[in-house]
Amino acid sequence: MTDLLGTPLPEAIARIRNENDRRYLSSMRKKKPIPFSQKFPNAVPLALRLLERMLDFEPKDRPTAEEALSDPYFKNLAKVEREPSAQPVRWIIQISSQSGIMWV
Repeated sequence: MTDLLGTPLPEAIARIRNENDRRYLSSMRKKKPIPFSQKFPNAVPLALRLLERMLDFEPKDRPTAEEALSDPYFKNLAKVEREPSAQPVRWIIQISSQSGIMWV
């Protein structure tokens, strides 16, 4: 994730609850983000914009499913009013130097 998005900002790292994860991310070699258009040169620009939003390191900045479906990328594919709605699922990402990234 950090290879593509770059090293998270110190403010984002400070909001991580697990001390070991904060320490691990803080000690990482600083990485610059790779522009999605460079990593995925044949992708549609609207798809890249949505992907960037969905992969944001900060969970609070990621779109909900409803917001993602109302993105211009899905303009002719999804009708938000027809889609079921539910409360968001909270995922916790655990990062460790031994096992890499785990979704909990």
